[in-house]
Amino acid sequence: MQAEANPHGDVEEREREDERELVRAAISKLNDNRRTSMMVSLPQVKSQTAVVKQDTSKSLDSNGAADAVVDVHIPDLPKVENTENRRLLVHHALETEEQNNLRLLTKIRERMDKVGVQMPRVEVRFENLFAEANVNVGSAGMPTFLNFFKSAIVDLLTSLNLTPGGRQPLSILGGLNGVLKPGRFTLLLGPPSSGKTTLLKALAGAVVHGQDGLRMSGKITYNGETFDKFQVRRTAAYVDEIDLHMAELTVRETFDHSARCFGAGDAPGYVEEIRRREKAMGIEPDPVVDAFMKAMALEGNENSISTDLMLRLLGLEVCSETQIGNDMIRGVSGGQKKRVTTGEMIVGPAKVLFMDSISTGLDSSTTYLIVNCLKNFCKLLDQTIMVSLLQPPPEVFDLFDDVMVLSEGLIIYHGPRTEIPSFFNNIGFHIPERKETADFLQEVTSRKDQTMYRDDKGKSFMGVRAIADAFARSPMGAANATYLTTPATPAPRALITDGDSTGKAPYATDGLQRTRYGINNVSLFKALVHRDFVLMTRNSFLYIFQEFQTFLVGVLAATMFLRTHMGTTTITDGQVYLGLLFFTTMTAMWNVFSEMGTTCFALPVFFKQRSMQMFPAWAFSFPAAVLRLPFSLVDATLFTLIIYFPTGLAPSAGRFFIFWGFHILFSQCAVGMFRFISAVGRTFEVANSYGNLAVILQMILSGFVMTKNTIHPWWIWMYWASPLTYAQQAIYLNEFSDPRWDTPTDVNGQSVRLGDAILQSRNLFTDTRMIWVAALVLFGYWIIFNTLTALLLSVTPAPGPAVPSFSQESLDKRKANIEGAPEPVFARSSEMTRISHRLSLEKKNSAPGHQDLTVPKIQVVSGENAVVADSSKPVAEGVAEVGQS
Repeated sequence: MQAEANPHGDVEEREREDERELVRAAISKLNDNRRTSMMVSLPQVKSQTAVVKQDTSKSLDSNGAADAVVDVHIPDLPKVENTENRRLLVHHALETEEQNNLRLLTKIRERMDKVGVQMPRVEVRFENLFAEANVNVGSAGMPTFLNFFKSAIVDLLTSLNLTPGGRQPLSILGGLNGVLKPGRFTLLLGPPSSGKTTLLKALAGAVVHGQDGLRMSGKITYNGETFDKFQVRRTAAYVDEIDLHMAELTVRETFDHSARCFGAGDAPGYVEEIRRREKAMGIEPDPVVDAFMKAMALEGNENSISTDLMLRLLGLEVCSETQIGNDMIRGVSGGQKKRVTTGEMIVGPAKVLFMDSISTGLDSSTTYLIVNCLKNFCKLLDQTIMVSLLQPPPEVFDLFDDVMVLSEGLIIYHGPRTEIPSFFNNIGFHIPERKETADFLQEVTSRKDQTMYRDDKGKSFMGVRAIADAFARSPMGAANATYLTTPATPAPRALITDGDSTGKAPYATDGLQRTRYGINNVSLFKALVHRDFVLMTRNSFLYIFQEFQTFLVGVLAATMFLRTHMGTTTITDGQVYLGLLFFTTMTAMWNVFSEMGTTCFALPVFFKQRSMQMFPAWAFSFPAAVLRLPFSLVDATLFTLIIYFPTGLAPSAGRFFIFWGFHILFSQCAVGMFRFISAVGRTFEVANSYGNLAVILQMILSGFVMTKNTIHPWWIWMYWASPLTYAQQAIYLNEFSDPRWDTPTDVNGQSVRLGDAILQSRNLFTDTRMIWVAALVLFGYWIIFNTLTALLLSVTPAPGPAVPSFSQESLDKRKANIEGAPEPVFARSSEMTRISHRLSLEKKNSAPGHQDLTVPKIQVVSGENAVVADSSKPVAEGVAEVGQS
C-alpha cells in the first residue's frame, strides 16, 4: 500500500531544494579559486536557512565584474573524524528521523544516472549443487568415552581408505539450480534442517568441499566467473546466525573496525568518476549527498561514516557506546547483538549479501525496518541480496521480490512472490484465506500439515521430490533452466554507459574484488594494533591484578630468602640461591599463563573474521606480541626491584640489569609460547591441558629439579628444547660469576672456585659466554613462537561442529518425506524395550493388590496396514509386540 501524499512534506521538500539552489547560485558567483577553497557544509540546525548577501562596493576584478562577497549562513563542512559531526552528516543525508535510507539512496542513484555512471552488478548462478555429510546413527552418536575413541579410530582408518567408515551419508543439498539477479530482493524459506544455512554458506564461499566433513560438488559463478578467479569472500558477505564478537568492544568500535579492515571497495573510484563527469557537464551536486559520498569513499581511518549510517539504520544509536558483552560482561541485549552481527558485515562494500536468520530475537517492527533498508540497498544500488528468515510477518514477506523455498535439500519453488498462489494451485494446493503465505510455504511439505492445504483431501501425501519435480516442469522452472543454459555475460569492467561522451573513465570495475584484503598491510597492522590496545585497556583489571599478584609473590619471596639469612661461603649456600633463581624464572612464566586464556577467547572471532578476509593471521598475531612488551617491562621491573636487593643477589649494576633484562626476555618468550599453544589447542579446555603439560615438563627437565646427567636419554631433547633451560642458565651464570663467589673450595681434592663448584654440583654450565648464547636463543624462540603462531593460524581450520547424530527412525522418516512413501512404523530398540519392561514390572509390583497395568489396544497405521497390540498384556509387552510387528 502506498502512503498518501503529505502536502506539508512537499512544502518542506521544496524549501530544502530552494535552499540548495540558493547555495549553488551563491557559490557559482565566486571565482574559480575561491569556489575551490570554499567548503559548503551541512546546516547544523534543520530549520536553518542560507542567507546570501552580495556587496558590490568592492573593487572590480580584472574582467570588470564585481567581486561578490557571499555570506552563506552554513558552517564549514565538519570533519568526519568527529563523532558528532558524522552523526549530523548522516542525519541530514537521510532527511528523516526514521530508520529509512530511501531518500538518501534515491538521491545517490539520481546523481549517478545524471552523469551516466552505473553501479557494478553481480549475478550469482549455481548449477547441480550437491552437499553431503556423514552422520552418526543410533547409539554411535552418544557422547561416551568408548564412542569417542571408536570415532577417532574410524576417522583415522577412513582417511587412510582402510575402511568404509562407521557413519551413514546424509544428503543436505540435492542438486540445486538457480540464479540470483542483481536488484531482485530474494527471501529464502524452509523448515528446519532443510539446508538453508549450507546453501547460503556455499553461495558466499564460506564453506567448501572437505570443510567440516562436507562433500560438495557443482558449479557456482559470479558474473560467469568461478571462485578461483576473484576473491569471493570480499565480493560476498555472509551474515551468520551465530553472534560472535569481541565482548570488550562497543558497538561503534566493532563497526569501525570492520569498516576499516574491509576498506571502501569501489567507492573511491566511482565517486571520483562522478565528480569528473559533473565538472565536465557543469553539474553542481547536492552538497549534502556529495559530502556523504566523499566520506563513504574514505578508507583507513579509525572511524567511518558507514558506522554512523548503520547505527542509524539498525536502530543501534542508543547503545553505540555500550560494550557488546558476554556471559561475564554486561552488554547489549540479544536482539541488539543480532543487529550488530548484521551491521558488522553490511558496513563493508560487499555487492552480494547472504543473510542467515537475521530476525532472531527481533520484534516484527524492527525486522520490518531493517529488511526495508536492505530492500532499498538492493533496488537502488543494484545489489544482490538473499535473506533467510524463520517466520517473517506478512508486511516483511511483502517486501521481497522473489522467494526461494527449500525442503529436505530440494528447491520446491523459486520465483516471484506474487506467483506463489498460482503455482501451488496448479499442483493441487490452496492457501486458506486466513493463512499467511510464508507459513503455508513452511508447512506445505509437512506430512501432518499438508492435508489441510490439499484440494482433494483424500489424496495421498505428496512428497518433497514430487513438488520439486512439478516446479522444474512449470513455466518458471523451465525458464530458469533455459536461462542457465545461456552463457553468463561477464559485466564490463567499466563505469561508463553508452550515453557517456566524456571519454574513457580512468577507473573500471565489474563488482568482483580481485585483491585479497581491503587495505594495505601497513593499514591492517595499524588497525589491529588499535583494536588490541583498546582490548588491553578494557582488560586493565586483569593486568592490574596480575601486577598485584607479582607484588605479593615478590614480597613473599623476598621475606623467605631474606639476605640476612643467605650466606655466600659454602656450596649449600649456593644451592639456596639456585632455588631462589629457579623460583624467579618460574614466576615469570606463571605470570603470563593467563595469556593463553585471553588468546583462546579471542580465537572464535578471529576465525570468523579470517574467513571474511578482513585481515591475515600475522596481523592478528604480531600486534598482540608487540603490545605485550610494555606489560612484560612493568612486570619485570616491579618484580626485580622487590626481590633483587632484599635477597642479597649480586651487588653489581651490570648484573642487576642482566637479571632484569632476562626477566623481560623470558616473559616475552613465555607469552609467545602460550599464544602458540592456544593456536594449537584452539579451545580453552584443550589449550589449558597442553599449557599445563608444557610448564610441568619444562619445570622438571630444565636442569633444576632433575640435573642434566639424571635425565633419561629419550627425554634429553626436552632439556635442550626448553626455553626455561636457557633462562635459568643465564641468571645462574650472572649470579655465580660475581667476584663474591671467587672463594676457592676443595672439590674431590682440587681447588675450584666456589661459584663454579656450585654450578658443577648441578651439572650446569660455567662458561659466562653462555649468558649471551641464552639471550640469542630466547630472542630466537620469541620470533619462532610468534611466527609459528601466525603460520598455524593462517592454515588451521576453526573448530568444527560435532558430527551430527540421527536415529535410524528419523532418517527413514526423512527419506519417506522426500519420496512421498507411507510413513513407516518403527520398532523400539532392544535397550529401550528392556528399560520399559523393567519399569512396567516395578509399577506392577508396587501397585495395590498387584493389579496388572494394561493399556487399551494400540493401533498404528502404515498405509493400508494396521498393527494392533493386545490390550491384555502389560505396557512394555504391548509396545514390544508392536515393534516386532
